[in-house]
Amino acid sequence: MKNRIISLLLVVVSCVLLLTGCAYNYQKKDLANYAEFNLDAFKALLATIEVEDGEFAYGDEEARKALVADEIYARLVKLADAEDKVATGTIAEKDIFYYCYYVVATFDEKEKNEEGVEETVEKEYVFYATNMTASKFQTLALYDLEKEVDKKIMAAVLGINMIEGETAYTTTTEGTAAGNAVVYVTYKETTPDGTTTEYTNKRVELPILPEVEEGEEYTPVSFEEYLVGKEIAKTLTDFEVGEEGNKTKYSAIKIGWQVETGEEVVVNFAENPFTTTTSQKSDNGKTKNLKDAKEVEYHIYPVGRQEVEELTEDNGKLVFTTLLGDGISTTSLDCLSDAEYKYTEGDKEITIKSLVEELAGKYKTLSDAKTAYDKTPANETLKKNYEDAKAAVADDKLDEYWAKMQKCADAKEDDLSKVMYTQYTEDVYDELEEDYNAEIQDKVTVELWKLIQESVKNVTAPERAVKDAYKQNLEAFKYKYYTGKVNDSTATDAKTNLETYATFKLYLVDAAKKVATDELEKKDVKCETYDDAVAILNEYAEKQVKEHVVIWTVSKAFDIEVADTEIENFALLQSYYMQIYGYSITSDQILDQYGKENIRTYLAFDKLIGHFLEVEEDNADTEEDESKNGTAYKNITVKRNPPEVEEEEGDNTGDNTGDNTGDNTGDNTGDEGNGGETNE
Repeated sequence: MKNRIISLLLVVVSCVLLLTGCAYNYQKKDLANYAEFNLDAFKALLATIEVEDGEFAYGDEEARKALVADEIYARLVKLADAEDKVATGTIAEKDIFYYCYYVVATFDEKEKNEEGVEETVEKEYVFYATNMTASKFQTLALYDLEKEVDKKIMAAVLGINMIEGETAYTTTTEGTAAGNAVVYVTYKETTPDGTTTEYTNKRVELPILPEVEEGEEYTPVSFEEYLVGKEIAKTLTDFEVGEEGNKTKYSAIKIGWQVETGEEVVVNFAENPFTTTTSQKSDNGKTKNLKDAKEVEYHIYPVGRQEVEELTEDNGKLVFTTLLGDGISTTSLDCLSDAEYKYTEGDKEITIKSLVEELAGKYKTLSDAKTAYDKTPANETLKKNYEDAKAAVADDKLDEYWAKMQKCADAKEDDLSKVMYTQYTEDVYDELEEDYNAEIQDKVTVELWKLIQESVKNVTAPERAVKDAYKQNLEAFKYKYYTGKVNDSTATDAKTNLETYATFKLYLVDAAKKVATDELEKKDVKCETYDDAVAILNEYAEKQVKEHVVIWTVSKAFDIEVADTEIENFALLQSYYMQIYGYSITSDQILDQYGKENIRTYLAFDKLIGHFLEVEEDNADTEEDESKNGTAYKNITVKRNPPEVEEEEGDNTGDNTGDNTGDNTGDNTGDEGNGGETNE
């Protein structure tokens, strides 16, 4: 629990506590003159904490098992390979659905008619046509249907029978544009009055050209006719249409792709699904706020589908081949290290543990071979090593391993499929319960921090502590100035601060502006001079120190102290973890960088929250423990309210391209649902 609380501290208190090397020892100082705190009133508040309960606890055991099944389904979706999709069969509820789409939005706009009178007219705009390349498909799966748009799309396509070469959507970037086809074209249109409009991937329906006598050549009379027979993915020559002196010119013309097959499903939204400001460019370059649309239609083109195999007792092999896959180890499941799972082959004893270790070694060989081959793909030896390593864990080889593993389980007359299913689902159950408990603890901790802040009143900052904090902040900014890059960028080509700012004072002005916005939450603060920056950093230091005062005021009321040895042990532990992740830093460097007294405050808060989250021992191991009813905390009372039903959101735009070229498909729609690439 300590690691969880420490990580949360960075969020709910202030990550700057460890970045301000203040030498002021709050534990030793009498803070009575710097804050007011009523312990009895605070303890009374500790009985009034309320949090929203988690879904895992809200319901019976069957409901929790259903959540386990949903989690396993979601994992299988994320592990799916888009290369395994098919363009045939009926789209079912638990399929992964692959599709392309564009949005047509209708707006009311003011325009002057021929008499010069302004009137309201309806105008349609097309958005996200870039997503109509079949290689830039989007994905939807049942577990991910959080947005209203996603739900409505999935409902609209369920039951559709996909037919390869007919209803399934395909495009091509080769050959020539055919009559009666749909193409997506980028071009510039200049009208006789000199107005130029740039179109990006505009959907154009081509006509069938009139028949002409043999030997004659047809002269196009429209832009659409001109495109028929032209090469795809090549820049075309300019074209003009109209009478002399009144011609419209088309230039920078390029047919991006042509639709070969596919039938659309139109999903119309009676209520605009874009509920927040969503400014996007349409295919004619007009920037519109989709929130203002009068009507919205999604034009969906099914590209493919993929069945997601359900995990059951009868196909526990799915745990072995897919859910564990190349991450398998003897610690993945208890059965994989069961000493009684074994058999004898000649004079050799075969154990399930040795088989798993052998297979895990082959997966490691594959990983290393792939890394080497990816670095030097032209090397034939590395290519062969990679192909051999893949063959060693191919489906037929996994079948052989599975047969041997089942033979090991026969020693106890166990059905390995059932055993792996049972153990894996139990492990997922435990993981969800742990996540739930951590979520509740996080929510309670946030509420505790609110109560602490509200209960410590009239807080002032010791002058010496503020000076120390300001000095350390200044040293930290100097370090960044001489060693860092602009805006703390990690990009290799980013400019350094030394390249950008002629002096440290100029750098500090910009740095202080960021502090004012991010840390002091001041949007329109004046910071134009070095003196302005100093004032902001002083205010920032005061805020940091006040947070120390608040934490220690309450910690002392609960007799919490942090010994020097605890600080040293903390630094040693952090140094150990940093070295595991490849950073060379000693415990002394950590103490020097973060500051001994800041770590003391850090650990004091940890102890304080740990005290509040202490669980009644009598209830800890019972069915009615803290993970179910929220009444088992020893020093506080927490009421858990039923989870609120979230309102469905409709904004599914985003900048996601959905460019799923064959890797895992799990999260290809992004945080904003089935959003697409804009035409900017």
